[in-house]
Amino acid sequence: EQLGTSAEVVVHFMKHTTSTEELVNLSEDYFGDTLLLLTVGESILVEHDSSHLRAIELIKINEDNVELWLDDSVRYKYQALANLLQVVYLFFLLVFGTWFFMKDSKKMFIEPVEKMMKALAVIERNPGQDAGT
Repeated sequence: EQLGTSAEVVVHFMKHTTSTEELVNLSEDYFGDTLLLLTVGESILVEHDSSHLRAIELIKINEDNVELWLDDSVRYKYQALANLLQVVYLFFLLVFGTWFFMKDSKKMFIEPVEKMMKALAVIERNPGQDAGT
């Protein structure tokens, strides 16, 4: 489940908890290390440093007087790793594809043309002689 769709969970916590401490415990249990800020109205219940995150890695949710900030950097790290692996895969695909193409093209086209050129050179030097000998 994507973290950005989890505001309903916090609102659900708010409606079914009797104390802010219980809300904090439930939120920390559900979101774990990704929970950076939890405020209800003007009260800050949980606050962790978020200065190390880029703006794209921070999910900010405001719903029913609840503000929730979540750390989404792990998803972006895995996405970056997947992109890197994709680039490496494509690199090897292109390198080996080029190598196989060159090997086959040399065997199918270049070698027969070179053989014909040698035969033409022999015929040019001695028109009456058989080019295969």
